[in-house]
Amino acid sequence: RAGPGGKEWLTSVRAACRSSCRRLPFGRLVNGVAMSEPTAKPKPWMIAAWPGMGNVALIAAGYLVQQLEMQQGDDLPQRDHFDVAEVAAKDGIVAPVRLPRGIFFRWTNPGLGRDLVVFISEAQPSSGSIAYTTELLAVAAEMGVERVVTFASLAVGRHPGDLRVL
Repeated sequence: RAGPGGKEWLTSVRAACRSSCRRLPFGRLVNGVAMSEPTAKPKPWMIAAWPGMGNVALIAAGYLVQQLEMQQGDDLPQRDHFDVAEVAAKDGIVAPVRLPRGIFFRWTNPGLGRDLVVFISEAQPSSGSIAYTTELLAVAAEMGVERVVTFASLAVGRHPGDLRVL
């Protein structure tokens, strides 16, 4: 297929990812300015995906993780950000509670382009969401991430033309 998900499309997306922000050779003109010294590899960007309507964000982030064969990293500590919604019991004994995970994945650009970090959370925090986000941004800063983009979906009663993306 030539469209999204097709082999040709995927090849072009991979090539674009690998070639973005490459170091330019000496003497090359960029916007009419001669490059006299090499530029450093750009800082990585992060995509943070949260579940929402139809799990669209998780599907999109998971697709990136699979297609780029990203390496799984550490989890973001859960702390007190998630409430226990249910417990399992067998023979009158409650099993250990499993809280939602937030997992980091990393792709290192084989060229001189930008690396990518993907954070996938299994749930949105039920309490302390600002603190959870602050912890996520602190880890991103430790990783040297320059920009964080979030994937999520939300049903609103407004026309999309009325909404702004910041």
